[in-house]
Amino acid sequence: MEEDLVIDDEDSWDLLVRDIRLKATFLFIDLSRVISFCEIDEHKKMLTGLANKFFIFMDELANAVSSRSVPLMQVCYRDTALVLREVVAALVPS
Repeated sequence: MEEDLVIDDEDSWDLLVRDIRLKATFLFIDLSRVISFCEIDEHKKMLTGLANKFFIFMDELANAVSSRSVPLMQVCYRDTALVLREVVAALVPS
């Protein structure tokens, strides 16, 4: 497994970008379902805003991986993880 991460070939980078985009697609479907079941309008708007922000960051992360800039990937990953934590916190019932 670690060898796969060390190999610097076109297919590995392409596979990583596709994996990120595929996971984002499944998360989009799941979050859309969760948001659609929200009964409180204010909570629904907040979740929609956070989800949109999250998917913007996911797209930026995929673009960073495509560019193969490790420092940019690290920044985008950190930002994406932070927004994902906000989404998860908003999903926890209060």
